[in-house]
Amino acid sequence: MSRIRRALGALGVGVGAAALALVGWVGWTFRGGEPFPDRSGPPRLGDAALELVVSHPEPIGNVAVAADGRVFFTAHPESRPRGALLWVADEGLTRPWPDEATQARFVTPLGAQIDGQGRLWVIDHGQHGIKGATLWAFDTSTGAVLYEHRLQSDVAPMGSMLQDLTISADGLTAFVADISVVRRQPAVIVVNTTTGAARRVLSGHPALSAQPWLVRAPGGNLRYFGGLLTLTLGLDGIALSRDGQWVWLAAMCHDTVFRVPTAALMDETLSEEALSAQLVAVGKKPLNDGITTDDGGAVLIGDVEHSAISRITEDGSAETLLRSPRLRWVDGMSFGPDGALYIADSALPEVMLQSHAHIDAQAPYIIWRVTLPTGD
Repeated sequence: MSRIRRALGALGVGVGAAALALVGWVGWTFRGGEPFPDRSGPPRLGDAALELVVSHPEPIGNVAVAADGRVFFTAHPESRPRGALLWVADEGLTRPWPDEATQARFVTPLGAQIDGQGRLWVIDHGQHGIKGATLWAFDTSTGAVLYEHRLQSDVAPMGSMLQDLTISADGLTAFVADISVVRRQPAVIVVNTTTGAARRVLSGHPALSAQPWLVRAPGGNLRYFGGLLTLTLGLDGIALSRDGQWVWLAAMCHDTVFRVPTAALMDETLSEEALSAQLVAVGKKPLNDGITTDDGGAVLIGDVEHSAISRITEDGSAETLLRSPRLRWVDGMSFGPDGALYIADSALPEVMLQSHAHIDAQAPYIIWRVTLPTGD
């Protein structure tokens, strides 16, 4: 273990984070992980459909597109970024956003989404809860901080990783995914942005937890230290349906996508057992990272093993919308005002526990745009 810890330290991982990581990963040391079946099908679109929007020297985390077409994105915290942590791309120019003073207050921002009022929401997991997780909201016109809420340690404890979020159209409720890389207790965090009250629900539920699959992505398997440790991850993707009635949940190393009524998640009187009974297993899915929803009531899921994006409808039927060898790892997705889908490609296997020299050699890191097919 001391050799692994020294290796983590050499890669720039703090001693506390290294120790926490070992606690989480050791449980998978001898489990290995099984290869996942290929659930992709013939794609409706190929490589030619992709249009480059942003080219960045450091790995990109998540993406959110404003009504005026500006593209906001985070630097992926697992790359230990050396520059700004939140950026905006506007008419071909990319710059840190909103200002140096705010940048200095970030720790590890990752998830980003714009609500129906045009506000940009960002979740910062605070280095796996070590420095405390914070939920932010910004005025996209002025860059002013509209909301800054530090989540309590009972909701975002040490070892948590609040890395993705979805926001109600009115901005009054945030649903945050804790992938819980270290604690191995993935959960949904429900935040009332008016009162600041936050609850941790479905913690450790099988629907949110990792199954023992080995992620085999184009950039490499999520297996480290000569195969000693296999990284299997729980709840990663979270997305609100367009009508606001459902919250979709997709654990990365799980074979099924679920959804739960939004009203049930917001009902503080429901017991964990009663809330669990509201979960609906919709259908089989690929191993994924980012997800989003469309106007047809379906969920779009990035297939990280096959450089693809799948669409799964409410009745569980699935199709492959897009496949391209240029998609190294679909980390986040956002629809823009032009109706196109914007895709943040983090190339995560080239980032996790890699040296800066290795990460730099894989640049640039890309946000793509694609106009998806409509109809049958």
